Amino acid sequence: RIARLNLDGSPDAGFDPNLNNRALALAVQRDGKIIVGGDFTTVQPIGAENTSNRNCLVRLNPDGTLDAAYNANASASVAAIAIQPDGRLIVGGSFTSVWGLGGSVSTRRFAARFNIDSSVDLTFDTGFNNNVTAFAFQADGQIVAVGMFTGLLPLGSSTSVLRNRVARLNPDGALDTTFNPDASGRILVSAVQSDGKILIGGSFTSVGGVLHNRMARLNADGSVDSSFTPDFNERVLAIKVQADGKIVVGGVFSTVGGETRNSIARLNANGTLDA
Repeated sequence: RIARLNLDGSPDAGFDPNLNNRALALAVQRDGKIIVGGDFTTVQPIGAENTSNRNCLVRLNPDGTLDAAYNANASASVAAIAIQPDGRLIVGGSFTSVWGLGGSVSTRRFAARFNIDSSVDLTFDTGFNNNVTAFAFQADGQIVAVGMFTGLLPLGSSTSVLRNRVARLNPDGALDTTFNPDASGRILVSAVQSDGKILIGGSFTSVGGVLHNRMARLNADGSVDSSFTPDFNERVLAIKVQADGKIVVGGVFSTVGGETRNSIARLNANGTLDA
């Protein structure tokens, strides 16, 4: 379920963490260590005599061996991983509880944060009501979370707050109450541009009550960028922004703006199709 390729595309024969189920998310730390999320419950890298229990999260050394000192776990699938600038780890998925260093289980619905030592950050408790599928960081440290949720119950709140598939959290995990784009369907991926604007993709057909088929761009304040209208005919699953500002998009679509593009396309910075 996970492999590393050499620069020429051949498999790196020395890298084989050997997960027992799907890998769904990857992130590489500054020190080269690799965090993997998914549906797995054990790993057995090359050279290990026995399997090691790791529930849906694992950290590997740069050579693919297990980082035994790091033991963060989730009760169900981890589909989103983001490393904050301070090294703390934010994860999202379908889980409802997590545990780490010390072993105490904490209720965390669909999103959680782990400290650098893999203990659960008890100050971060967002209370989403459904799956979180991706995170993106803004330059000021705020966190854009997207997924299938329609509300959340932040730490300290007694009532849930409506948020349709996209929300923004302050660095401490508190909800940014000024940000409410309101998407009509699932958001599966997001990315932040260098100018602070936020790209979102998924299966939605409107954002903020305005027609936007499967991809949209938000201004930094959460309002919809009405000038950006690529128009995908099916789901968007991946977004990457190039250094020149062009946007590579992957998914299960077959047309973009009426032009044939099977599952991958590139947009100009203004959202038009790069022919």
